[in-house]
Amino acid sequence: MAALRVGIISKGTRGDVQPFLALSLELQKRGHQVVICCPACCVDVVQEYGLEAFRMSFDPKKAIQSKEMQLAIAEGDGASCVRAFNTAQERQIEESGINPADEVYDFVQGFQPDVIVGHPSFVPLMMVAEAMSVPLINALFMPFLPSAVAQPVFFSAKQLERDGLLERPLEAHRLFWNMYISPEEFQQLQLLRKRWGLRPYKDVMEVQAAYHACPEANCWSSQVIAEPADLKPEFPLARQTGYLFADAPSSYTPPAELVTFLEAKTKPLYIGAWDKTRDPMDRS
Repeated sequence: MAALRVGIISKGTRGDVQPFLALSLELQKRGHQVVICCPACCVDVVQEYGLEAFRMSFDPKKAIQSKEMQLAIAEGDGASCVRAFNTAQERQIEESGINPADEVYDFVQGFQPDVIVGHPSFVPLMMVAEAMSVPLINALFMPFLPSAVAQPVFFSAKQLERDGLLERPLEAHRLFWNMYISPEEFQQLQLLRKRWGLRPYKDVMEVQAAYHACPEANCWSSQVIAEPADLKPEFPLARQTGYLFADAPSSYTPPAELVTFLEAKTKPLYIGAWDKTRDPMDRS
């Protein structure tokens, strides 16, 4: 295969960027050129691995610490956390006058990648790829696509039962997706499309359909979270890849407290998924 220029985009915190480090290192090993576009707070960790980074001004840590996000976390509502995060992002755009979508647009225009790999939490990424006529692959680190047989991970069993959705997974997914792309978010997308010379979306359902039509890399083990029976027939471009873990840099020295913990005879086992948004009683 000819060497490719791969642009990787994530607007998340270190935990969202870290899997892309493993992917980038493997792509480099295979002869491809990789640049990661990420928030300024994550640039150092990218460069620590010897990778090239392009910074965007959006601060995900500030968004997580916002009043609405902290309230959603306290309530243990995953879907509300997504909505609160988007609200906090919109506030940053208003306060700074800088839209991270424009920064990513400039990055792609300057780097001119052959393919873009990104996390779907950055909603305008689809439109950047469309405007530049560059193929896009969405990389997911938790179940995200709708299913008629598997519940969305953003709701606890308690919430599903409360809302009468315990036996109606497709309706639960519909509720999540309608929260995910809010009217305010949709309006921002329309403004960006106009600025970039793209045809306006007809409605939110068209945005959702565009998401579902993208090739998807499901970056977790099916031994941990089983692949829904309807994934392949409904989303033929979605594939399970397994987890992406980057080894620590050769220069990394673990803190003494961590060494003590790892060398202890009795080690606690803790497994969680986005546990800061869940009720403690729901944690595994």
